[in-house]
Amino acid sequence: MITNIRDYIQTAILSVDSDFAIIDDPFGDIDVSEREFDLGYKVIFGAVVTDNGANYITRTVPVDIEIYKKAYRDIVEDFDIVFEKALSIEDAIFDPVTIKNNFTSVLSGGVTPGSLDTNDRIVTMNINLSFRVDCSIE
Repeated sequence: MITNIRDYIQTAILSVDSDFAIIDDPFGDIDVSEREFDLGYKVIFGAVVTDNGANYITRTVPVDIEIYKKAYRDIVEDFDIVFEKALSIEDAIFDPVTIKNNFTSVLSGGVTPGSLDTNDRIVTMNINLSFRVDCSIE
């Protein structure tokens, strides 16, 4: 399930821009290096909540996608570009046909812009998602 979600997210991100590069940091606690600032992203999983029913199991998996982009000459233009890419990634993740074939539902907590505390020329975007997977028990 976790690998399926990670692969699904990666496919959606690369469909928006094939220049995105994953930053391997499953816990989200590693500082991003200078070379990873230009369209790097992390996929960070939260605590999975499981609901056991009489004939089903429902798992809710929270996921944060952190996107990094170095601003060059025009920080406003680069901010707008990466914000649009983040919204396009969210749109790609919410493709109804793909969701139906893989997950029960996907909910969004929104796209939040920011910058790194150590460097205001690095634009960050955080896409907050929640994947729900239902399994029937027979």
